[in-house]
Amino acid sequence: MVTSMIVEQELENYVCESLVLYPRMFKNHFGDFLPAMKHAVQCHFKKAGHGFAILAVDILNWDLWVIEVSAGNPEGKDFGQYVVKTPEKRKRAGRYAQMSPEWRRCALEGFIKSPDPIKKLAILFDQPESEPEVLLSLLNLKFNDHSYAVIVPEGVHVEGNNPTMEFASSIYTFPLSVW
Repeated sequence: MVTSMIVEQELENYVCESLVLYPRMFKNHFGDFLPAMKHAVQCHFKKAGHGFAILAVDILNWDLWVIEVSAGNPEGKDFGQYVVKTPEKRKRAGRYAQMSPEWRRCALEGFIKSPDPIKKLAILFDQPESEPEVLLSLLNLKFNDHSYAVIVPEGVHVEGNNPTMEFASSIYTFPLSVW
């Protein structure tokens, strides 16, 4: 468990940095790239990694992106090993499926209550920390019309029964050779 958390953390660090430095690395099923990001910050709260992996703001429109990052988990011992990411229901987020609109709202509430949201929001929105009310208002305003993505290494199979998630356009991959 500890090893998988370390791998996930390293992957999140890599993706967070790459969203800004190498934006054309992340591609969905249709061949569309994630937009270039101006800023990206990791937003997990608590030691167990609850909540959003990353919040980012794109360069063109300053739109807010909620991004989940996963290396997946080994599955399918009977048919050969493969890696799968399942955005299943999460007890800590009202039993909503991960990345569903309800789950994202619960994660937002947890992030706002976390110890350092203002510092992260100041970086994300390129605004001074001295105006926490402005930062929280901006977050809530942008969250009302945010975009979302799940980023996994190439070859990770994402499965689930989440009717609110547009799998072909919301799942982005990157070549394992670059990580």
